[in-house]
Amino acid sequence: NGCANQMAVMPKADETLLCGGCSGCAVQCADGYACNIDCSNGNCDGMQVYCPVTGTCNVRCGDGTCGSMNIIQSGSPGAATTVECMGKEACTSATIDCPETSSCALTCGGDSACDSLTLTGYHGAVAIDCTSD
Repeated sequence: NGCANQMAVMPKADETLLCGGCSGCAVQCADGYACNIDCSNGNCDGMQVYCPVTGTCNVRCGDGTCGSMNIIQSGSPGAATTVECMGKEACTSATIDCPETSSCALTCGGDSACDSLTLTGYHGAVAIDCTSD
């Protein structure tokens, strides 16, 4: 919390970062470990998430969170990113990178969830489930 304009490095362990005030933060996930970021109860607008080269990257967003978030996946074989935008206006104007050799899953649920979301590099396996308006 309170890491605006700073780079936070996730420990070399399967841990979850609970964000209460991570707006503008940058997070570097540790390679070879699960990187779990929970923004369901806090603001993560403008956050930069650098997913692990090997391992999974899981981001959970709630009402009004994760606006303009940028999720960057390395594209290594076996890399996987899951983003859940579950709530009103979750993940608006966010960018999710899913390069050729990785897999990505995006779930949107709630009024205006994922509005103006951009999915880039989507040559890999991409699963999208949008139950929102």
